[in-house]
Amino acid sequence: MLRAALTYAALIGLLAIVLSGCDRRIDGTWTDRTGDLVYSFSGDGRAEVSLFGANVTGQYRIDDRNLILVTPQGAVVFEISGELLIGPNGLELSRAVHPDG
Repeated sequence: MLRAALTYAALIGLLAIVLSGCDRRIDGTWTDRTGDLVYSFSGDGRAEVSLFGANVTGQYRIDDRNLILVTPQGAVVFEISGELLIGPNGLELSRAVHPDG
């Protein structure tokens, strides 16, 4: 009986971990608090960064809880924290437009 209860508890824990990572989709548009800095991520790994009309393109990938963005200017790592992307120097991006509307 104890073994069955422990197995059940382990399965519930595993399910919670799996479900917590299910909606890790990053595609869409993300902005800083001012709205001047805009990051657009497409589902195929392409990214575009826009600041005051200047655009930079690059590629991104998800590695565990991090989004790694690589552009010709270098790489930037963002922590995926709920509905925020947290970058260097306290930069926080929030979703502006979800791909599903």
